[in-house]
Amino acid sequence: MSDHREKTSAEGERYWEVGYGNPNVSTMGGPSSEVIEMAAALQPGANVLDLGCGEGRNSLYLATQGFKVTAVDLSKNAIAKLNDMSERAGVTVKTIVADLMELEFTEEYDAILAHGLPAWMKREDWQTLLTRAREKTRPGGFNMSSAKYFTPEYPEAEEFRKSGFPHSVGPLELKHFYSDWEIVRYDRYVKWERHPGVPTHPYPMDKLVARKPGNPSAPPARVQLVPIKDKQLPEEILSKLEVGMSLEKVLGLCGEPDAVETFVAEGLQYGVFTRESTSGYVLRFYFFGRTMLEIVDGRMRSRNDYLSEPMRIHY
Repeated sequence: MSDHREKTSAEGERYWEVGYGNPNVSTMGGPSSEVIEMAAALQPGANVLDLGCGEGRNSLYLATQGFKVTAVDLSKNAIAKLNDMSERAGVTVKTIVADLMELEFTEEYDAILAHGLPAWMKREDWQTLLTRAREKTRPGGFNMSSAKYFTPEYPEAEEFRKSGFPHSVGPLELKHFYSDWEIVRYDRYVKWERHPGVPTHPYPMDKLVARKPGNPSAPPARVQLVPIKDKQLPEEILSKLEVGMSLEKVLGLCGEPDAVETFVAEGLQYGVFTRESTSGYVLRFYFFGRTMLEIVDGRMRSRNDYLSEPMRIHY
């Protein structure tokens, strides 16, 4: 079976398999904040498809919420991790190891996720795949996607270059692709983070939550802007922030935040600095002007400099 991701060498393949192949680490952390938000809008038993699920951080969370979840990824190691975690959590996730370009969409879904996926596919492939996703989404249902890209200011790290990063998605491109849907949120920011086997690296990111029109009974999305101040932390402070830094040190450098937003996923979930969070996953966003620091277990997971307006969505 062919791989939909462009590859240059076996060395490139190892980029995402470093974490996937290690049973003692979590590669991407717990569920995404926008997935936790969206879960509130889904009906009990909603049908969800997670494309390019990786270890299944979002699939596992959605299954613990009682949804019917199908998770698909090319990596056997990633799917094996998800199978183990879902069994231990006492939930059912239908898992499939497959090339997404050969996947048949045999059902309709209330939500289809493609987190981070388009950026690792050829342009014609991700457009074909998301077109299928759009067609198989029920009216009022959601599509969620995100894509990193690189610029002269934020060039690709060596690990991305070796992995054959195709540079197939540009800024605002996902938004234009869903221009005929309701854009629930479209976040744009520059992110600093690290993963197993990859040092801390910055990159611009676009993140989309869109809803298919045609269901007037769907709960409306209410936008609440995060109350941030019109300021930016000075570079002398930003340069001292490090992934893994304690919250105490962060506050000592940055002072009191403008706002703190909290997202909670109960039950067994993937962790960030540990393989898993047995008693639930708590993600907090600390805002200092347009700089947001993700805090998990009292430590800084990532830095995010917002280009769009930070917001919360309620249903």
